Amino acid sequence: PTSGHINITNPGTNVQLYLYILPLVASSTYTLSFQAKSKNGGNLDIRLQKHFASPYTNYGLLQTNIDLTPNWSTYSYTFTTANFTGSTTDSRLMFWLAPYDTIGEEYFFDEVKLVKN
Repeated sequence: PTSGHINITNPGTNVQLYLYILPLVASSTYTLSFQAKSKNGGNLDIRLQKHFASPYTNYGLLQTNIDLTPNWSTYSYTFTTANFTGSTTDSRLMFWLAPYDTIGEEYFFDEVKLVKN
């Protein structure tokens, strides 16, 4: 009952769930883990990028076409931050649902963790 739930009633070209202002350190290894499922087995992409102003530079994480199932599964991705120096909070961790979103699809997310290794 406390998981994030997205019900697609109108598909679009910019459908996303995101967290922003995440503190990151350049050239550091992180692990993103989360639990997810979708009603009809829909897919999603994950991006970690600059948040506040174009260009929305990738910060080292881009996973595409992640195949969710109707059952809860745990996903984990280890990556190294890139394309900035020092540290930043100008970041967006995005679960990108377009172009996979279809009418009636439902996405569920829980236990989202971004941990510096």
